[in-house]
Amino acid sequence: MKIKRLNSTDEDLKKDYRYELKSCLDNVSFETLQNLVKLHPSNFREVYHERQINSIYLDDISGNSYTKNVDGFNERMKCRIRWYGDLYGVVAKPRLEFKIKKGPLGRKKIFDVGDFSFSRGFGHKDYLDLIKKSEIPADIKENCLKSFRPTILVRYLRKYFMSYDRNYRITIDRNLEYYLFNQLGSIKLSKTKSNSVIFEMKYEYAFAEDVKKLTRFFPFRIDKNSKYVNGIESFIGQKA
Repeated sequence: MKIKRLNSTDEDLKKDYRYELKSCLDNVSFETLQNLVKLHPSNFREVYHERQINSIYLDDISGNSYTKNVDGFNERMKCRIRWYGDLYGVVAKPRLEFKIKKGPLGRKKIFDVGDFSFSRGFGHKDYLDLIKKSEIPADIKENCLKSFRPTILVRYLRKYFMSYDRNYRITIDRNLEYYLFNQLGSIKLSKTKSNSVIFEMKYEYAFAEDVKKLTRFFPFRIDKNSKYVNGIESFIGQKA
């Protein structure tokens, strides 16, 4: 899938893209971070319910998605299959998601792929079968079949908060687990865990001017973070 090139006057940028500010925090507990959010002057309140998120990240055999993220490419894309709830068993309502980034701005293209069964034996062949039987556009299907394979699975708990004016959303992720797929495409039994918490703030292009006032309240740097990169590097460190 090609990433559409945009310029500063492109109306699609204002309409379809949003800002995502992130931080991976090693020295701030989940409880402390949650209290900071709830005490924020913008009156953030919890919305939805805490959910367990599972994401199989897909990359090509050269790891271009990982490399472009690490090297700071302004325009890049990540592809994943995401679902909520239990890790193993029948997966209900999974989605194929393309996260398209232009600097700090991002948007998603989402496709339903149909229910499937996930187990420790899930591998590249199972991924191919899932994509083949999915009712997604033909060009997307061809690209997924030719270019991508399962790389890692990321699992975590997420809480959601919304500002009183509903212009800003914050999520807090914790209990992160990373599972590595081997070269044959099967998931390894071994995994790595992280005690970090992930802070994310999302807002539309139209509300960018006021964001500095909001972020001043938090006593940490808010910049960028990638769970996919974190997961890959956790296994690189394990091998070292």
